[in-house]
Formats: sequence, C-alpha cells, structure tokens
Amino acid sequence: MRALAHFAGRLEPRLERVVEVGGGPCVVPILALCAATSHSPRSIAFTDISSANLAEVERWLRGEPTGFSYRGVLDWLSREHGVHAARIEQLARAGE
Repeated sequence: MRALAHFAGRLEPRLERVVEVGGGPCVVPILALCAATSHSPRSIAFTDISSANLAEVERWLRGEPTGFSYRGVLDWLSREHGVHAARIEQLARAGE
C-alpha cells in the first residue's frame, strides 16, 4: 500500500479517472490513492465478476451499518499521510 500511495502522490497531473478491475469487495487501493493525493478522482469505475462483491462495495458506499468497516485501514492511512480518516473516506466516496 505504501508503494501505491508513493506512486499516486507523485503523479502529475492528478488522476481524473480510476478503473479498479476485479476489486473484490475491497476498496483499500482507492482509499490509499485518496489519502496519498488528498483529493478524489473525478470518476471511479469499480468492477468485479461477483455480484456479491459489488453489493458489498455498494453497502460501503451507502454507509450501511452492515457494510465492511475500513476503520483500521483508514486510521493507518491517516497516520501515514496526515489526512483525517473521515476525509479519506469522504474523498473515496465522492469519486463514485
């Protein structure tokens, strides 16, 4: 995750569109990207072959209580990049 964040933080111009192929039910790479760059891509295309995986990501996007909690990852990213955890999550959700 550090390598992804380091790479993303050095990109010029900033990423406008992100495509996550076969993301599974995990949005950690998108969270890491948002933490490293302190901004949200204009659009994020998240794909997976499994409808169950996509449904899990949708639950997270809607902030449903049954959605997976990325609190541990967000706290770590916050410490690594100096961006508040809630802000990272907000940036990742904004790129819907």
